[in-house]
Amino acid sequence: MGSSGFVSPEEGIQFGPYFRLEGVSPVRHLGAVYEKFEKESDYGKFAPFRDEIYCELVANEKDWAFLQDSQGELFSDLPAEVRLKIIQGHADAMFLLFRLCGMTQFTVPVELHGSSFKSLKQQPDKSVRAKFRFSQALIFPVIGPGVPQRLDKENIEWIMNHLLTVVQMNSSGELHFLHDLFDIINFPNPSIQLVQIWAAIESVVKSQIKKTRHSIRSRCAMLLCETVYERRELYAHIGKLYDFRCAIVHGTEEFSIEKYLNGFQETEIVGETKLLFDSFSILKRLVVKIIERGEVPSPEILHTLQNDYDKMK
Repeated sequence: MGSSGFVSPEEGIQFGPYFRLEGVSPVRHLGAVYEKFEKESDYGKFAPFRDEIYCELVANEKDWAFLQDSQGELFSDLPAEVRLKIIQGHADAMFLLFRLCGMTQFTVPVELHGSSFKSLKQQPDKSVRAKFRFSQALIFPVIGPGVPQRLDKENIEWIMNHLLTVVQMNSSGELHFLHDLFDIINFPNPSIQLVQIWAAIESVVKSQIKKTRHSIRSRCAMLLCETVYERRELYAHIGKLYDFRCAIVHGTEEFSIEKYLNGFQETEIVGETKLLFDSFSILKRLVVKIIERGEVPSPEILHTLQNDYDKMK
């Protein structure tokens, strides 16, 4: 446990032959590394994060050398920019899957090319390039709307089973909204978090312009539940959550950072904070469902589900 959340075990976690999640000790690994950066300005941008980096996802191009695409072309024969893009695409999919498994505070403020964080001190001077993701440039991210969890064996197996599915869905643009959401989910503004979460939910269920509230509730209930009782229960609960969202959007209720933090009691989450967490839980369940199915439901399927709910009611 670092100051910003759970980190990987000291021995690391291997994800297939291509990625490894490793723990980083800021004091041991990230001190006195100024001269390792190719650009002096990159170290200046990196320095504010130095003491808050506790884990990293590491990829070595040598491990990818014999990977072939659908046309049989070897990874090692591709141009450097294409190789980097492929690794970044797979890494982005890993980040999303980590977050869905409970690592909600896994942010990526900086990528290193030419070194891992753990081996930074051993690199030649001016050999390391840095790329910064300013959408995630948070030194002290606020607690996201999900309880942080360690990855267990079941999580790791689920991630590996669905990695290529997420890579493919990312390449088609189907999950862009979710990456954007997670890029800003730890910013210290709970109202923005709530609005973005509901925007993401609506992008999944493609609600009707008319009867939007009913459309969202019925489609979520049909996608996430199996029995009539469960569907009616979830339909009612989503109504409360959506009412809160509308109150925030239309300015009839305030959801300040103070209210958000006051929602964390000794053993439970209460008040408006719980409504935010429950909203995020709905989104997570929807995304897990579409990842496991391998596709985002079409407008035609969603319209049919809404009709089925109306007939059930």
